Amino acid sequence: MSSSTRGAARISVTWMISVIVMFFVALAFAFITNQDLESAKNALSESQTAEAQAKEQLLEEVGQFSTVCEKVGWTGEDSGRPRTDIDAMALNLQGVRDALGITDATAGTVQDLLPLVVSKYDSISKELQTARGRLKTLNDELASERSSLADVTRAKDAELAQLRQESVDNRQKADDQESDLTARIARANQLTGAAEAETSRIKDEKEEALRAAAKKEEKLQNINRGLSSALRFQQEPERPDGEVLATSAELNLGWVNLGKRNRLAAGTRFRVVSEVRGKMELKAWATVTSVENSMAEVRFDSVVDSFNPVAKGDLIFNPLFDPIGERNAVLAGRFSSPGEKDMIAFLRNMGITVQPELKDDTHYLVVGSALYTDEDGENLEEPIQPSELPVYQEAESRGLVIVPLHQIRTFFAL
Repeated sequence: MSSSTRGAARISVTWMISVIVMFFVALAFAFITNQDLESAKNALSESQTAEAQAKEQLLEEVGQFSTVCEKVGWTGEDSGRPRTDIDAMALNLQGVRDALGITDATAGTVQDLLPLVVSKYDSISKELQTARGRLKTLNDELASERSSLADVTRAKDAELAQLRQESVDNRQKADDQESDLTARIARANQLTGAAEAETSRIKDEKEEALRAAAKKEEKLQNINRGLSSALRFQQEPERPDGEVLATSAELNLGWVNLGKRNRLAAGTRFRVVSEVRGKMELKAWATVTSVENSMAEVRFDSVVDSFNPVAKGDLIFNPLFDPIGERNAVLAGRFSSPGEKDMIAFLRNMGITVQPELKDDTHYLVVGSALYTDEDGENLEEPIQPSELPVYQEAESRGLVIVPLHQIRTFFAL
């Protein structure tokens, strides 16, 4: 074989080997690529499975969230999927805390707040039950007082009837005596001078009897007036002095239908009551702060039940307030706070004239505290109580209304 032929054979073998090598290299690359493709397909399948599971879990959590939002509330009615308004929920929960007075800072969630709300509700329920028990007790006491008042009224009426009958009997007796005396005078005119002297004596007896009868009748009338005035305080719930026109819960103020034309003065206090099931129930006290011509502003205090505040139409009472009648009073005892001059001025503003001594037209005896000095300013060994004074005993015997100073302080801001 020539050298050229051997060289060509070597080149062919070389190419063949190269082709074989390239074939195996291509086969290796194809195998590796096929492996990568299978791995990619497996990864894609796992990714799709994980995505499906994630979507299923998301839908389940969204469903649970919607259920929770429906239970919690504060969701928009036009919303396709309910979703709680967190700000509205927080605002309402804060309103619950404020309304119930819950200051526990740890109650930040509904779960923490609900036990406190239940506890507060139980506490309020117990207080309400206690208040209702107290109200029942007060109603029973009021019924007992009214029964006692009815007994006193019947006794008064019986006594007045007896006194009127005695007055009629005395009048009849006086008339009989007058008729008898007139007859005796007619007979005496037929007698001599001695008979005329006897007639004069008989006339004197007649006049004395008439004066005695007139004095007794006047005394009975004074007692009758005193009893009627005294019963006015016990019959207070039957005679309201006015009513509440309007109220302001924020300012704790109100307005009543009494004013300057009713002789109302600032500082006057009234009991505020309302009718509940036919009974008068105390709700608060009202103190007059300013007075206009036909109405007055009042400040409420000593409110009995904050859940039952004073309202329009509630009635007001003050047994010492009188917008019409002229009244007279006498002071007895010591007045230091306020002083006697201030007390006289205060009573004058109420339409009450202070007299130096008891008279037939005296209505009240205003009683202060015990006296420690006599009329000359000398210290006494033992204080004299107002009830030991002659003026007090005379007022009692006349049946006048005796008003202690503490009762005036109750119904007027001195």
